[in-house]
Amino acid sequence: MGDEVGVRHKLGTSLSQVALHDRDILQEMHDVEMDNDRASGSHEKHGMNGQTDINGGVRSPDNVGRADLICGWLGCRPRWIQKMCTARWLLVVMCLGTFFQGFFVSGFLPSSITSLERRFGFSSQQTGLLISIYEIVSVFLVLFVCYLGDRGHKLRWVSVGCVLIAIAACLFALPHFTTPTYSYASAGPSYFCTIGNTSVDECSSTTSTTTTTSSDLFNYYYVFVAAMVVGAIGALPMYTLGLTALDESVTSSNNGIYIGIFYAVATLGPGCGFLVAGVCLSYFTELRIPEGLNLSPLDPGWVGAWWIGFIISFVMLLITAVPMSLFPRELPTTAKIRAEKEDQSHKNAGSNVTSQAGFGTRPTDFFKAIKYLFVNPTFMFTCLGGVANTLIFISFGTFLPKLFENQFSVSASLATILTGIIVVIGGILGTLNGGLIMRRLKLKVKGMLRLIIVCNILAVLLSLVTLWQCPGAKLAGVTASYDDTELTATNVTHSCNAGCSCAEDIYIPVCADGDTMEYLSPCHAGCIWGFFNGTFIGCSCLAETGLAESTTATFGACSSSCPYYYPFVYAAVFIVLIIITFTTAIPELNVLLRSVPDTQRSMALGLNSLLLRLLGAFPGPILFGAVIDGACLLWQETCGTRGSCWVYDNQGLAWRITVIAVVLKLVGVLFYVLALALYKTADKDEDTKGDLKKEVTL
Repeated sequence: MGDEVGVRHKLGTSLSQVALHDRDILQEMHDVEMDNDRASGSHEKHGMNGQTDINGGVRSPDNVGRADLICGWLGCRPRWIQKMCTARWLLVVMCLGTFFQGFFVSGFLPSSITSLERRFGFSSQQTGLLISIYEIVSVFLVLFVCYLGDRGHKLRWVSVGCVLIAIAACLFALPHFTTPTYSYASAGPSYFCTIGNTSVDECSSTTSTTTTTSSDLFNYYYVFVAAMVVGAIGALPMYTLGLTALDESVTSSNNGIYIGIFYAVATLGPGCGFLVAGVCLSYFTELRIPEGLNLSPLDPGWVGAWWIGFIISFVMLLITAVPMSLFPRELPTTAKIRAEKEDQSHKNAGSNVTSQAGFGTRPTDFFKAIKYLFVNPTFMFTCLGGVANTLIFISFGTFLPKLFENQFSVSASLATILTGIIVVIGGILGTLNGGLIMRRLKLKVKGMLRLIIVCNILAVLLSLVTLWQCPGAKLAGVTASYDDTELTATNVTHSCNAGCSCAEDIYIPVCADGDTMEYLSPCHAGCIWGFFNGTFIGCSCLAETGLAESTTATFGACSSSCPYYYPFVYAAVFIVLIIITFTTAIPELNVLLRSVPDTQRSMALGLNSLLLRLLGAFPGPILFGAVIDGACLLWQETCGTRGSCWVYDNQGLAWRITVIAVVLKLVGVLFYVLALALYKTADKDEDTKGDLKKEVTL
């Protein structure tokens, strides 16, 4: 007993000397919020856990030098910049990083999906795979980044990540400047009905042309793939290493507010991306519509200025990387805050093993740390519940603008603006709501899990809103027969246009007077001539079927019978759904952080990120892309190559999306219930010996 007291006395004396050294350093820092005497006490209280390596490797406070506690680069560490060395400034800079990362990856990119499909001839499944490549790369690298990053300077890793995402944004914009001018359509035999003429076989023709088809541009798909790979690598540190650094820098009482603000801004980024995309996509991709072409954003071939947002992202992410790189390894108050937090980890988390001095220095410790996470049922079932929600959220985030366009016949610009409003209002209110509820009710792990379960049950009911849709337009030979009788099979050729030599690879719709019928092209309507004002005359199909009083058709799709307020009501219900969904974001993150020891938090977030990407974000867009493609009624076909979908079955698409969303939500509820039922806290006094005994057998 006397020896033990002596050891403790020596340890306290040593740590007090370290605290005095820290005091000299901190006196040179201007306005840094650190009371050195209190810090000294916290070091004694915290013992050897003053700083931790990845997965519990422990560094002595003696290893915390001057450069680890003050802002700057190398030898350039002026006093005025030390004002940044606080949790508030860390939150501000991290918010900038996550804002522009979300603006690019989760906002502007999904908004541009339809334009990319039309411009480069991609299918929804191909664009879904493109989005999933981002997740594939993350799956392979996330644990590696967490392992190396937590041993080093977390926030410098985040800074390098911002630079890599900026490079990815630049790569995304590059194809616009290296491809030929976009040509919507060209006049010729395939445009009007020319009796007795034969259509030119452009696939076998050796005649050189100045028009580049979308199939010729498909190789740019690999440029976008490269961009997604670079962006995925750059995005990894923000939500693992960066979030851990922020959590370590704030007290438990302020955690909900700080993390809530971080996630609110993370939600604001994609929302603003959607809104900016809505404005950009209202402009033609070349910024000027070619003379003699009467085009509007409602036309099926419209391609908006999809590239502008990527340039904005490139510039802003480079700027954000600079202040991010100035932060020290950890803030001066981090050690004290880490010591005072209550341990709520699960009894199977192995906290008494992973906190031992030297753990994390051996290669085998990596696998032991992973094992402790896998045998923690509360952590694992919470992760799996998040997987189910991620499958839905990532997929809807990618294809929601497309659903608006097809289900309610709105322009790509309006669809992205509505999506942006949904994400901004719903995401911010939901995230802040979750943080405030946690703070007001002082929720611990069990209380947070109960809140998550209730919110997910409500979300199941609101998910039924996806059944709402408007009837599609009557497209001759596709959704309705030419004479408006029962359609037996899809066939755009009819006796009224059989001799017109109409091309099958263009979709330039025209509408009969009175919006009675829509046709695939002026040729398919049997029109023999057209004017620059978008009026076509002599349309034989209108005369033969008797659906219209005249033989005149108008360029563009027919007006929708959908009431103008439908998409806005749909958006309002979706906002409520998103608020409820995002209310669980902060509680769920805290369940993940609190159910494991402090020494396991970076690895816990890394493993959670891996599971969310591998089982959720990766298959989600591919699954939903395949579901959406399965509801396609008419595909673009160019020289035997399938391109993007032109027309969807609205009712079939609504049912497919609803069934998947409801089933996944119910599966998520089941996982959260299991996480709550199996949660048990550790009794350190009784479990220390047991945990150390398990360590021997690992």
